[in-house]
Amino acid sequence: MVTTQLFIDMLEAGRVTSVTSATYGPPRDCIAHLQRYAECGCRRITFRISTMGDPMAQLRRLVEEVLPYV
Repeated sequence: MVTTQLFIDMLEAGRVTSVTSATYGPPRDCIAHLQRYAECGCRRITFRISTMGDPMAQLRRLVEEVLPYV
């Protein structure tokens, strides 16, 4: 995994335009993962909700339990 400083250096140099990553688990884990991107300067994230289980329930959890804290 790329370190935070290396990612920032690459971003500032224009060598990073997109990153693919998976975030899953309890809301507190997802919040911590997404906050690391925010700390690196990331301002836009595209989410892909899994089709396993109930996707609408997953979207609701993301909106209600994760995004307000990122």
